[in-house]
Amino acid sequence: MDNYVWKNIKSLEELESTRMSAVRKFLSDYENFLLMYTSLGYNFHIASMTEMLRVCKEIRIFPIVDLDANKTDLIKNVIDYFQRDYNVEIVKTEYEFQKGDNKLLIIRNRDVI
Repeated sequence: MDNYVWKNIKSLEELESTRMSAVRKFLSDYENFLLMYTSLGYNFHIASMTEMLRVCKEIRIFPIVDLDANKTDLIKNVIDYFQRDYNVEIVKTEYEFQKGDNKLLIIRNRDVI
């Protein structure tokens, strides 16, 4: 419990309800999986995000830390990869649940303002 900011989610019960809702949404649309599970590896994330960018002008990825709220090399490597052809930025957000995780990765086609 000490790794979290209990401002937006007030209790373990609310966390469970929120996560179970997210799991149900995830399972109903498995193909739109976003970055958090570093164990899936670099190639999985590049392929998934490339496919999303094929059909979307912009993708937003939150959180950008792993399940233990640690920064990973995977994020840096993904940013390095997409910076070649896309506008990439990390934006600070008001929302923070995992301590130190209040940043959002935005990758957009260069023709999007």
